[in-house]
Amino acid sequence: MFARSASVPRLIAAASLAAAAVLGAPALGAAQDTTGTGTGTGGIGITLNQVEHGADVIKGADFNAFSADECADASNVLIAFNVMNSPSVLKYDVWRGGTGSQCQLSNSRTEQNATCVELGVNPDRSSTDGSFALTLADLGVCGSDSDFTLYVFATNESTTTGDVSADKYGSITLRVDTTPPAAPAFSSTTLSGDASVNLSWGAAGETEVRYRLYIDTAPTPGGGDGTCTSAKLTTGQTGPTEAEADAAGLDFIETSTDVKGRTLSLDERGLNLPVGGQAAVYLSAVDKIGNASVISAPACVTRVETQGFCDLYEAQNPGKRCTTDCTVAAPGGAGGPMSALYLVGLAAFGLLLRRRRSA
Repeated sequence: MFARSASVPRLIAAASLAAAAVLGAPALGAAQDTTGTGTGTGGIGITLNQVEHGADVIKGADFNAFSADECADASNVLIAFNVMNSPSVLKYDVWRGGTGSQCQLSNSRTEQNATCVELGVNPDRSSTDGSFALTLADLGVCGSDSDFTLYVFATNESTTTGDVSADKYGSITLRVDTTPPAAPAFSSTTLSGDASVNLSWGAAGETEVRYRLYIDTAPTPGGGDGTCTSAKLTTGQTGPTEAEADAAGLDFIETSTDVKGRTLSLDERGLNLPVGGQAAVYLSAVDKIGNASVISAPACVTRVETQGFCDLYEAQNPGKRCTTDCTVAAPGGAGGPMSALYLVGLAAFGLLLRRRRSA
């Protein structure tokens, strides 16, 4: 867990971040690749090391953007940055601007311009290369979905004045994306089978989307029309996480990323559904940022007993019984047994005739 001061970013020794991904420092003034969503400028290298939410590390070098969940708890989301190729100074002056804001220029930092916002000066900086941490609340970027650029000025001054030379600043561009994908919908909302049923739905409209299914095996039945609902979920609510689903007593399935529509075979017996039992299944989509859509209207799965050959024979021939080896009366006979193998051969012969007729 990265500690921080109450008022300004607290710098952390580089040794404590030995596992961080370190990129080579660029030439002074050249653009540099970062682990954020854009590129940085300046001679100081700034990279995002990791993002923590509470006690959990939730993002590292695969960072894409800050999500709605993270913005909703911004004061508990901590972002650790690496600093490389910095001159030996005592302080870092940290600023935030929009894309292309050029906060290294003094006219972008005036009160009249208000293009750039100062986040704080840290008085404890001493080593050449190190790191610092800010909470998402410190950044103040969760009001809208957009890119933003964080600037770090290496200075011995309490407040940066004038233009900052290329060898004394670095920047990194990051993104806020709190927009969830569209809610997916089941192709059919009433299904039945003995062993398994195939649930299908269309794509959510975005690339790199995962799908979450929530299953309640003790739903509230509908009006005898094969429908059912769950008292634990409401259509239109944001899809819960796996931990939230587990706490509610729901079965949870998450698919792999897929840009196409999906089909999933649901094992009714694996859910321990009795014959006549039902399960309400809800669906949501999750994008690569971690934003979850609202959940769909439920699909209701009912387990029914499938009739075998003997069931169908006895239903169609009242008074006649299919024996244990599934023998039936031979055609034209007086009830004598005929092996089911004969029926298989007869079916094959009929198939052959159909093929010849269609040729």
